[in-house]
Amino acid sequence: MGLAKGITKKSNKKSVFSIIGIILVLLALVLIGKDAYHVINYEHVESTLKVVRKPQRGYKAYASYEYKGKKYEDIVLSSYNGVIMKDGKSFTLLIDPANPDQPQTTSFFLDALFMISGVACVIVGKKKR
Repeated sequence: MGLAKGITKKSNKKSVFSIIGIILVLLALVLIGKDAYHVINYEHVESTLKVVRKPQRGYKAYASYEYKGKKYEDIVLSSYNGVIMKDGKSFTLLIDPANPDQPQTTSFFLDALFMISGVACVIVGKKKR
């Protein structure tokens, strides 16, 4: 009886890995779809970035850009990626014509990270079942 319980517990752990993996893959697909929608449907505008480090809060990126003749200065970005967003450098923003004061950024890095993690969990969950 003890052996059967051990096998069942091991099988349950592998099932949990598979379920988590499937959830991560589905999340990645949703994020990829959202980012692809923004890239396709929003206008691309070059901006200049200002990156500020705030104590206990990390980094914030502020963008200045011009859209349809109107200048937008020091608009805080909803996300910051220190690898590709550098202080004083040019960066492409995605602008929704209905809300030009709310620029979007997209990074398929996070999407890929969820996808790779999800696939790894599914493989671990399916391995040696």
